[in-house]
Amino acid sequence: MHDWRFAAALLGAVALVLLIPVPVPDDSWIASAVWNALHAPLFAGAGFALLRRCGRGGRRAAVGVVVGLGCLAIASEIAQYFTGRSASGADLTANGFGIAIGFSVWRLVHGRRGTRSGAVRPAVWLA
Repeated sequence: MHDWRFAAALLGAVALVLLIPVPVPDDSWIASAVWNALHAPLFAGAGFALLRRCGRGGRRAAVGVVVGLGCLAIASEIAQYFTGRSASGADLTANGFGIAIGFSVWRLVHGRRGTRSGAVRPAVWLA
C-alpha cells in the first residue's frame, strides 16, 4: 500500500473513533475520565505508525505527519460539537501529548536520521 493511502486510512480511522457519539452520563466522572484518557494513546499510536511508515521521507515527511495529526486533533474537537459529544481543551491537550509521545518513541526507535543506527540519544531528539 502506498504511504498516502496508509496515511489516509489511518487518519480516517482515528477521525471515526474520535467522532463516535458515546453516551456518557453527566454524573459519571469515571467513565468520562476513562474516555478522555484514550485520546493520548490513540494519537501516540497513530503518530508512531505514520512516522514509521512515512518518516523515511526525512524531516519534511516527519513534520508533515506531526502537523497533519495536529490539524486532525483540532478538526476533531471542532467536529465533536456536531456529533453530540463535547469538545474540550483537555481533549486537545491529550491529543497533543499523544502526538509528542508517538514522535518521541519513533525517535527513540529510529534515532536522529530515522534509521536504526543511532537509537537512544535523548539529548539529541529534542534539539
